[in-house]
Amino acid sequence: MSNSIVLKVSIMLTEIQAYKVMFAFLDEFWTTHKHDFNSEFPVLLGSMSLLSDDKPVDQGQWVYWERCLGSQTKLSEEEAFNKMLDFLEINRNYSEGDEIALVINRINLSFQEMLTKWKQIINEKKTN
Repeated sequence: MSNSIVLKVSIMLTEIQAYKVMFAFLDEFWTTHKHDFNSEFPVLLGSMSLLSDDKPVDQGQWVYWERCLGSQTKLSEEEAFNKMLDFLEINRNYSEGDEIALVINRINLSFQEMLTKWKQIINEKKTN
């Protein structure tokens, strides 16, 4: 009988990598649930889209992202996921409708499943 040690290596993401994963995750969330949203959530996604210089269409979204990150420049998978929720919360505070709140609630209701999906997206991006 052998004793084996399993090491779990956490992937560290830069702020732009985490932002790109966040966008991919939310875009996939939108694709799956678009029948539940009218305009607020897709408008948010449009404003988050990255231009060729890796800057969002709406620079205010990057300001919100930096606010969520504080002084962090590297994030674990889980930290980045939680920062996404913070980012959505900031956007919810500035929104007039309830679609962003609905996104947050759905993510929180299926937290482990959503976190697993988040990690899958990270792994897909790592291999591309």
